[in-house]
Amino acid sequence: MDNVAALIAAWFPGQEDGGILADILFGEINPSGKLPVTFPASNSEAAFATLEQYPGTREDTGQPGGPGFPGIDVDDWDDLNGLQLISNYTENLEMGYRWYEANGVAPAFPFGFGLSYTRFAYSDLKLSKAFRSEYGPLMPPGKGRPASAMQKLAALVPVLTVEYTLTNTGERAGAEASQVYLMLPRQAQQPSKRLVGFEKVFLEPGESRRVRIEIDAGAANHPFSYFVPDYPDDLTLWAHGDWQEANGQYRVLVGGSSADTPLVGQIGMSFPQVGKSAARGPW
Repeated sequence: MDNVAALIAAWFPGQEDGGILADILFGEINPSGKLPVTFPASNSEAAFATLEQYPGTREDTGQPGGPGFPGIDVDDWDDLNGLQLISNYTENLEMGYRWYEANGVAPAFPFGFGLSYTRFAYSDLKLSKAFRSEYGPLMPPGKGRPASAMQKLAALVPVLTVEYTLTNTGERAGAEASQVYLMLPRQAQQPSKRLVGFEKVFLEPGESRRVRIEIDAGAANHPFSYFVPDYPDDLTLWAHGDWQEANGQYRVLVGGSSADTPLVGQIGMSFPQVGKSAARGPW
């Protein structure tokens, strides 16, 4: 890679692959893709930083299954009776770009990275919050009784709005997939930041646009939450537990990749427990 100016990751090209790559190489179109993974700089990083993680260590688990990769001979049944190859996920929550940031290691290409034939500038970060109301039946359905037609307030769901200005400072039209990351309060014990939103914007040379992204606490990706297992030492019961949220200061970072977030702000968030006498999180 030291001998080339740039690389094109074509991923899973279709039958028009040749023409599209030619258009990119000759500047007919401006590439705007971003990496959905981190490209490592060596063969001992992140989830494969140690031999215990990959390929694993030989252990007697008392279960059949043989040694596994590498060295298995599928035609030799005696080879299936040795110690099993066990991978140990010692990285815990430090997965992907989180591991690189937590350990101060620079990857070859960070998560969210992607070059363009133009340049983009970020400015004027603004953070605001509000609550979205959710309603449910005043009386839940019972035996022989339908749910009440009257409604009551069931939840106040926090919504964080992130606004910023994106400017094309180059001489070519192009698109930028800007990314919003969130760092939870310290009591959540979460490593590094997490991607919670993104928006791709097409801009002409010199054009600016105000980008607005809403981060809803009720979204399926649990942007503000962290999982607390009931049995943290028993992986067979990994799904038993609850999502929790921490009241406190949340750090918001905006930029073009996980390693390039020029806009940084902070906002206090709270998570009201409507109709509950006890709080859900350890704040």
